[in-house]
Amino acid sequence: MIKLKQTQLKLIAFKCGLNTSGTKPNLQARISRELNCISLAQADSYRVLSIDMGIRNLAYCTLDVKLDCPPPRIHAWKNLSVFMTPVNLSLRDTEEQPLQEKEAFDPETMSATAYTLLREKLLLDQPTHVIIERQRFRSMGARHIFEWTIRVNMFEAILYGILCTLKAEGMWKGTVIPVAPLRVGPFWLGRDDEKGNFKNTGSRNKRRKIDLVKSWLENDSPIVQFGNKEALDVAGRFLKNTSSRFKKPSDEDYTGDISSRFGKLDDLTDALLQGLAWIQWEKNKRIALRDGVEALLEI
Repeated sequence: MIKLKQTQLKLIAFKCGLNTSGTKPNLQARISRELNCISLAQADSYRVLSIDMGIRNLAYCTLDVKLDCPPPRIHAWKNLSVFMTPVNLSLRDTEEQPLQEKEAFDPETMSATAYTLLREKLLLDQPTHVIIERQRFRSMGARHIFEWTIRVNMFEAILYGILCTLKAEGMWKGTVIPVAPLRVGPFWLGRDDEKGNFKNTGSRNKRRKIDLVKSWLENDSPIVQFGNKEALDVAGRFLKNTSSRFKKPSDEDYTGDISSRFGKLDDLTDALLQGLAWIQWEKNKRIALRDGVEALLEI
């Protein structure tokens, strides 16, 4: 790895889902440290729960990975609206009408909500790895921190705390991994070299990610398959919604306000792409460990 150029080291880090900034020694140390944590003695199968964080717009995707039967298979793929009701927690599909009760976002209510969400919904499929979208306090260069952002970040922290407790108490034996969304998008779309403001780039990339998943579903892609009829039904609704809501995009469409047209499609898309990206990063790390980091430059 000493003989590799800095640009090559950045590409290797990129393919492993690592931070690509820093000097050549920094990159070498970062890659080596990550590979030292990887074991070639991998389980024959594992189940990945990928969570796209939110409260009104939480989405998750459960993927089954078998070494002898690629590609990953979608076991569950859903949207949830989480309602913080002080007495009774309600988790409803996003198509249903929201509750009318007044919500509370105090620590007690949010902790009870997070616990119920995990125990009665997300952990029922017994995932071995939980991938959680890492939240930030500011996005797209905003000067201010919004109250709703603080609520989502607080909810994220409580989920981590409950998962840590469940693992320490022996009630769950999985692993929690945070993933920065800025690592996922470029991994699938490539680096966007066009100059433009954050809002335009974000809107354009949302559409590109949805189009990517749509193309996989339409063309029976080898990237991902479906593990059951329920997951296949979700894919059918995804395709139906993309066809009914999207007209043929022009350049202007990519830079406009698309939230009303995308609905919850972007959340489902992000949950799936995040899980698949992490699975591929882990595969790439094992390739690097087995065949040398230079092997990643050839794939």
